[in-house]
Order: sequence, then C-alpha cells, then structure tokens
Amino acid sequence: PAMRAQIGRSALDSFLTSSGGERVCADPQARQVLATLRNRVLGTGWRVSVIAGVEGLQTAQLPGNLMILGADLIDRLDSAEALAGWMLAETLSNSADDPLHFAGVRATLALMTTGTLPEEALSGYAGQLFAQPAGLPQAQALGPLLDGLGLSPTAYVLSLPDQAQGLAQGLADRQGVATRRDMRLLSDGQWLTLQEICST
Repeated sequence: PAMRAQIGRSALDSFLTSSGGERVCADPQARQVLATLRNRVLGTGWRVSVIAGVEGLQTAQLPGNLMILGADLIDRLDSAEALAGWMLAETLSNSADDPLHFAGVRATLALMTTGTLPEEALSGYAGQLFAQPAGLPQAQALGPLLDGLGLSPTAYVLSLPDQAQGLAQGLADRQGVATRRDMRLLSDGQWLTLQEICST
C-alpha cells in the first residue's frame, strides 16, 4: 500500500510539473470541508484532491487510494450528496489501471531492484487517466453504498449525463430501500465553501 501511494503521488506530481496551468486547488477552509466530506463518504483510507484546468475531468483514481475530482464537476453540482455519488461511483471504477503496465518492463525491473521508479516512468500516466470519462458503475453495486450512508440517489441521478440513463433508471428503481434517511453530508455553508476550493 505504501508503494502504491508513492506511485500515485509521483504520477500526480509528474502530471502537474509537465502541464500547462493545471493545478491542485488548495483553499485552506475548503480543504477542511473536503476532508470532512471524504471522511463521511470514503473514510480516512482515501486522499482526495481537486484539480483545476483539466478539461472534461470529472473523477479519476490514482494508485494508493488517491481520488481526483475535477474543479468543473464541483462547480456544476448542487450538493455534497450529488458529489458523494460521484465519489462512490469512482471507487467502483477500474480507472486506476496498473501503473507498472504503463511504465513498462524496464521501469518495473528498476522498481524491483532499487525500490523506486525512474522519474520519467510515469510521465503521461495521470494525464491518460484524466482524459478518460468517469466510470459509470452498475446500479446494483452503487445503490448499496448510497444506502449505507443513508443517501437517496436523487441528487446523483439528477447530475448524470444523458448517456447514463440506464444507471439513473436502475437507481430510481431502488427507491423503496428502507434504510434511506436523506442525510445531509454538509451544511449549505460548508458546500458553498467547498465550491470555492479553487479560488486561491
């Protein structure tokens, strides 16, 4: 797990140093709110970063349980409950393809013999992941995760693109689940603070 976390951080660092203006959003108050939301939705075993300047980026996952959220996604959503749906859906995706397959045999051998990957080995890896559309899970897989948080799927369903109608319908068909409490994950003020995460 520690090695995967290091690979995830290295991949993100490589992307940011070679990019043209993309950045990690770091407003301090908003980051505190993001940590609160992460703890409630994913638990403390995940790290979550918001990236600005990557066109089309919604969610992605780097090795080591590093979740990336696109700033544009947070801007367009109406609530933390909708964002929670996107975060849970990403945990079910396989977007964190094997970085060693990307890095190649020579880099993998270097990792096995020295314990580190060559700096250039992950160049382009994060950018390739960020260019992929966000994963759309099966309703049967995502529904129980929403139920576990006491969340209705409505906010997430309303935020989905037109091509996700199958998922939206599958979640809507589960409306009768008894454990749902329509819990608020963040206050309105906290949500507005989170939406300002890229303001500084």
